Amino acid sequence: MKKPAARLWLLSTLICSLLWAGGCAGHQTRPAKVSPVWCPAPPAPALLRLRDTDHLCSSGNAEKIMKNLSALRAYAEGLETALGCYEAQDAEGAFN
Repeated sequence: MKKPAARLWLLSTLICSLLWAGGCAGHQTRPAKVSPVWCPAPPAPALLRLRDTDHLCSSGNAEKIMKNLSALRAYAEGLETALGCYEAQDAEGAFN
């Protein structure tokens, strides 16, 4: 009586091993590879030169300073947008 039980145990072990090796236990899939996308950064702004013959707070220099400040602010916002683009891709696993 022990021989049929041993055969049955051996046969069930063999069948389970084959089913497990054949994929019935489930597959481990790799995550899809996401390729990084180029995120455009703005070009560096051309800043206006101040007149060194005038006082720093003269109306002409003050106006140029304000225009330069506005251009630098827009440039910084464009860089933050490009950085956000890359950070979003990094969160999706594009750089792994």
